[in-house]
Amino acid sequence: EVDPEGGLEVAHLLGNIGLGKTEPIGRAAEAARLGHGEEIAQVPDFKGIMNHPLESAHPRGGWQRRKIFKRFLFHRLYLLFYCRDLSFILLMVSLLSVKIKCEPRTLAQALLIPAAPGVEIMRTKTLPILVAMICALLVCTGCKKNSGTAVVNSNKVRVGYIGLTCEAPIFTAVEKGFFKEEGLEPELVKCSWATYKDTLALGGFDITHHLVMYFLKPIEQGLDVKFTGGIHRGCLRIQAGIKSDIHTIADLKGKRIGVPGMGTPPFVFANRVFGTNGVDASKDITWKVFPAGELGLALDKGEVDAVANAEPIGSLLIAEGKVRNVADQAMDAPYNEEYCCEVIVNGKWLKANPKTAAGATRALLKGAKWVEANPAAAARMAVEKKYLASTPELNTVAISRLRYIPSVALAEQSVLTAAKGMVKANMLLPDTDPVALAKLAFVHLEGVTDDWIQSVQVEQVPGGQVKPGDDIRMLAEEILHDEGDSCCKKQLVAKKP
Repeated sequence: EVDPEGGLEVAHLLGNIGLGKTEPIGRAAEAARLGHGEEIAQVPDFKGIMNHPLESAHPRGGWQRRKIFKRFLFHRLYLLFYCRDLSFILLMVSLLSVKIKCEPRTLAQALLIPAAPGVEIMRTKTLPILVAMICALLVCTGCKKNSGTAVVNSNKVRVGYIGLTCEAPIFTAVEKGFFKEEGLEPELVKCSWATYKDTLALGGFDITHHLVMYFLKPIEQGLDVKFTGGIHRGCLRIQAGIKSDIHTIADLKGKRIGVPGMGTPPFVFANRVFGTNGVDASKDITWKVFPAGELGLALDKGEVDAVANAEPIGSLLIAEGKVRNVADQAMDAPYNEEYCCEVIVNGKWLKANPKTAAGATRALLKGAKWVEANPAAAARMAVEKKYLASTPELNTVAISRLRYIPSVALAEQSVLTAAKGMVKANMLLPDTDPVALAKLAFVHLEGVTDDWIQSVQVEQVPGGQVKPGDDIRMLAEEILHDEGDSCCKKQLVAKKP
C-alpha cells in the first residue's frame, strides 16, 4: 500500500539503488508498462520506512541514525514489501535489467514472471529469486560507490525554476549570458511545487536556488542535495485580513490559514514561526489549501482568517488593501538576518561535475548582484520574457522588498540558524544535531568565495533602479485600481500595533 503520510520519498529510494538520472527510470517504467518515467517522481511517500523500529532503536542522533540505516540492505528491500503488486515487481525487474544490460522481457521470463499485460498471477517462488538478484545488484552498487564517482565536468547545466518573482537571478543569469561567461550552456527546466524536490533528487535538473527550510527536512531524511551559496532574503509572509482582529502570532491560535500547499515554502515558514512562538501548528491551526492566486479570494469569502504566501502574492494582496503583515521574513528577526533562498545542487551531479557546479553557482550569484543593482529592469525582463505571470510594476514591488546580496559565509550560517529554528519548532527530529545537519547540507566550491563575490562588477542599466523617493507600492496600487474612488491614498504597508 502507498501511504501519503509516509516518511520517505520515492526519490530517496530510487536514489539508493543508484539511479541518479530520469532517463533510465523512464526506460524502466516504459519496459514495465507503467508509462512515462516522470510519473514515478509523483508517487507519494512510503509509509513508515524512515521510522522503522530498527532505525528508531538505534542510539545515535536523528540524521546520523538515518544515514546508518540507509546503508542497511533491508532498508532498500522494504519497498518490495510495501508494494507487492505485479506492476511494481515488473518495475524492479526493469530497473535490474537496465543495470545488468539485459532485456526486461528476457529477465522476466528467466524469473518466471509473466510479462504480458493483464496477467495478475505470478509464482510465489519468483519473489525470493528477484529479491536475491536485487540484493546482489545493491551490494555491487554500494561497492561501486566506494570506488568514487567519475568526474565529467560537462559544459551543459539544467536549471530548475517554478516561475516566481524571487527567481529573478536565474532569469538574469540566462538572459545576460552569465552562464556562458563560465563556459556553460544552460537549459531551463520548468517545474511545479508538487514534484520540485523529487525532480531535483532524480536528476531532472541539476541546480536552482530555493528555500533553505524547504529542503532541510528532506536532507535530514537522506536527500542528496547541497547548498552552495546565498541568493536573497525575505520572500515569505503570514498575512491576516485587513478587517480582522489579528495583529500578532498569538492571535492566529485557533484560526484558519490558507496556504498554496502543504509542505510548500509558505507552509514551512509559517510552521517555523508558530513553533518558535509557542503555537502548535498541528493542533492550534486549521490549514486550508488554495491555489496561490486564489488566496486573496479565500480571504474575501471568509473561508480563511489569514494566509501564508510567497512573492509576488504578498505584495499584490497588500497593494489591493486586503491584508496586513503578521510575520514578515524580510523584516522580522531572526529571519531577516538569514537567507531565504540559496543555490542548491543535486549531490550526484555535483560529485561528477564539481567545476560545472562551481561555475553555475557563480553565474547565479552574479545574477543576484545584477538584480540588486537593477531591480526594476530585472522585474520588467522576467515579465516581458514570460518567465512569470505578473505586471512589470507589481513585479518591481515584489523584487524591491527582497535583498539580493549574495554571500557564502552568511549562507552557511543561515543553514545552521534555520536548522536550529526548525528543531525548536519540532519540524526536525528532536535529537537531530543542527550543527551536523548544517555541515552535511552545505558545501564549499572552488572559486566560490566571498572575496570573489566582492570582486564581481555588474552594470547599472538606465531606468533599471527604483529611485529612493519613489513609492513603488503606491504605483502598484494605481495600476490595480484606476477607478475614481481608488484607494491609492491609503498607506499600503500596514503597520503592526
